[in-house]
Amino acid sequence: MTNPQPSSSSITDRPDLLDSGAVSDWLRDRYMRNPRDADFEDLSREVLRTGPDGAITADPLRFGLVGETRGLLVTAESGAGKTTLIRRNLTRQPQIGVTDGKTPGRAFYIRVKPEATLKGLATKIAEDLGYPPISSGARTTEVWEAALNRLKLRGITIIWIDEAHHMLQPSREVKAVLRRFKALMQDEPNFVLILSGVPDLEHLIRQDEETDGRLFRMRLSPIRTETERSSIRQYISRCCELVELEPPSDPYMVQRLEAATRGSFGRSLELTQFAITRALRRRDGLLRLDDFRRSYDWKRRTDGDGPFDEEDWPTLKQILETQGWSP
Repeated sequence: MTNPQPSSSSITDRPDLLDSGAVSDWLRDRYMRNPRDADFEDLSREVLRTGPDGAITADPLRFGLVGETRGLLVTAESGAGKTTLIRRNLTRQPQIGVTDGKTPGRAFYIRVKPEATLKGLATKIAEDLGYPPISSGARTTEVWEAALNRLKLRGITIIWIDEAHHMLQPSREVKAVLRRFKALMQDEPNFVLILSGVPDLEHLIRQDEETDGRLFRMRLSPIRTETERSSIRQYISRCCELVELEPPSDPYMVQRLEAATRGSFGRSLELTQFAITRALRRRDGLLRLDDFRRSYDWKRRTDGDGPFDEEDWPTLKQILETQGWSP
């Protein structure tokens, strides 16, 4: 079974437990290794070379006579943890590393804003990598030339575009964006392209068969197996141990989280972190079901029954289903 314990969890690196802000930051930095990590690593081997020792490198695999690269398409609901998954796995490969232009790394990360344009994307890439401010009058092709030159100069071999679905919302640029995505894997210099976003991104990419055919896919599904539930259960227990809290005694804690978050790994861990921070502020050494309920109700902002009410879970689940409840 994959080790479910939080990463970087040395007792010596814990924050002051009386500083709720520091604890909150520290908890957000905990990461639970899970089967999705192995899946992402396996998928990465489809587009990146491995060294003699089997380690994944930053060198792209080349395909066809012209040496094209390929890319990855990672989709999940918002908050499911796809960005964290990709970042952690690229960062933990010593020959890759993730950069936003200010730090070393062979994988360049850029997060797309809802209002992003093709020219704006190239402008941000170029300027984040040290190019002088670009005139608003520059043509899109000129800006992309500057961006590509900077990427090549910095030794970048992987471009990761997060929230990529924003680039493909209905507009006159959609076809141009898809052509650019294809060119990043086809033309010189070319790169391994990682696109991440909500599930609709996969449908949007299909608008161009040539771009679509160059991407390997990973869909992050909701919690489905008892192995996954056990991983979350151990994650909660380990975090409580590190911050000196008694974990909840409810045997259905993970099932409650699963119902509250529609089975989302990322949102389950986030809600756990909020609940632990709340419990530490109370300073009685206990993580209670009510800590989850209050944290969840603040996020949900609705009244009525919910998955963290005090009833035993099998009974409560039936009540919620009868009411047609949904998170």
